[in-house]
Amino acid sequence: MESPQGLELDYNSVMRSEAENKVTEEKTGTESTGQPANRNVRNQEAVKEASRDITIPPGHDAARTTEIPEKQKASQSTTMKSLLAVPTTEQTPSPTLESKKADISLNSQPWISTSLTFTLSKNKKNWKPQSSNALQNSLLAGVGFLELANAADFAANVWNEIPVPTFAAVLMGIGGVFAITISFFAFHDIILARRNYKVLIKERRILKTREESKERNTYLSVNFRELGTEIVDRIGMDAFLGFGAVMVGVGTLLAIGGANPRVHYASNLLSGYIGNTPVALFGIFNAFWSIFVVARAQRHRHHARKSLTSADEKEVLNLLRKRTRKVQSHATIMGSIGLISGGGSLATSENWEGYAVLIPCIILSAYCNWIWRKKVGYSRALCDPTSSPITDMEKEALMEEISINAALLKSCRGFKGISILENLVEEPESMASILEFLVRYDLFTSFCARVLKDVTLKKRVLEPTLEGQTEVVISPADFLLLGGKACFLALKDVADEVVKKGIKEKLMYRQRFLLEALGCLLVVERRMSKKQERNGTEKGK
Repeated sequence: MESPQGLELDYNSVMRSEAENKVTEEKTGTESTGQPANRNVRNQEAVKEASRDITIPPGHDAARTTEIPEKQKASQSTTMKSLLAVPTTEQTPSPTLESKKADISLNSQPWISTSLTFTLSKNKKNWKPQSSNALQNSLLAGVGFLELANAADFAANVWNEIPVPTFAAVLMGIGGVFAITISFFAFHDIILARRNYKVLIKERRILKTREESKERNTYLSVNFRELGTEIVDRIGMDAFLGFGAVMVGVGTLLAIGGANPRVHYASNLLSGYIGNTPVALFGIFNAFWSIFVVARAQRHRHHARKSLTSADEKEVLNLLRKRTRKVQSHATIMGSIGLISGGGSLATSENWEGYAVLIPCIILSAYCNWIWRKKVGYSRALCDPTSSPITDMEKEALMEEISINAALLKSCRGFKGISILENLVEEPESMASILEFLVRYDLFTSFCARVLKDVTLKKRVLEPTLEGQTEVVISPADFLLLGGKACFLALKDVADEVVKKGIKEKLMYRQRFLLEALGCLLVVERRMSKKQERNGTEKGK
């Protein structure tokens, strides 16, 4: 790069030369036209005046700057010519919206690259998010009444006589319809559980391709328990008990026409052994799975007591202890219900006294369903080839995040009527900070859905891409490109509304997942240390 002193000197020389040429031209013209001789004096003064107008920047040593090698002078002269030349610039096209988004994604943190796809509904009025690649806590409440549905043949078995009493026929009709109705919940829950099963299998395949590490083994352990829950506690229970409910419902309805010997026989068969055998089979399978879950939770608590010993770790230890006890309680009750209700259902095929045993099973089944949905189950993002739901799978980092999550949960209470973002977001006046919070705690989908319902905001964010489209992709970059104080305040109000409505549930889900991961991590660390000790001993031999 040329020195500023050299450029200044060359520029001064050019200006002096131009002034001298101008004076010479004027002198020649004066002599030829016979003008007075004192014009020459004024011309010389003009040269001096032009020279004085050429100022040297402060700090430049004029004596020193004049001592410049010839090569450098030539270089400076060339540079000066290029500076004085008229530039011929090419008109570059203005950056498009997509290029701006790409620049933001490339030069920002990973959460910026989060993108969601929304599709236009059939009535072309609402935008709905496509099914996300995540584990969902989607257990249906109606599934908790499957035990009651399988006991809906009560009237058919107690008043198993001909002719059928009128009040008994009414009870049979109610029981049969109820059993078949509940079976629809079971079959719908199979569809929801199958979605979770597919995404968990996909995650497991991705994890299997990675090199063995503490993080990989921890995720695999979490994934195995989640897969088992979807297969046994949901798909298995829904399939066996749902099929049993259909058989019981049909058999109970047939019992109304029990005057016909064939119908009476078919009714007893369907509402008896065929309808109740699946319940007994599921009870056996579920008992083995429940034993595994209880033992696994016990290992988590045992290793936590050994590893988390300091005063700072006591809070996390207490949270993990509460979590494992809830998991054990749910698994113990579910395993017991399966065995007891299975035997009781078979007994009711011939003895109505078996229904007395089913009463506590019916109540506890509904309670376990509520416990899982509200206290144990969770939704979470899944691992993919480029990212993981937990950024740092280390004991200290996990405990710190659990503590922060617990503090956020406490701070969520008592903020009715005021902006919750002011208390939860680090920079509530920054759109980037708000968006990062929404993405981190899985609220970005709800935020986008709410924006798409607002006509004004929808036009501001997506108007260029909505023309004739039935599918649109939204990312945080779409909101970062928006300007204007009014637009920011409107988006902030939407974000505050979404956070108030869903942050507590999201924080609880994340805390359950983090505690599950911490328990698995402690067990994995112990196993890997034992393996290293074993390998070291073998090498020593």
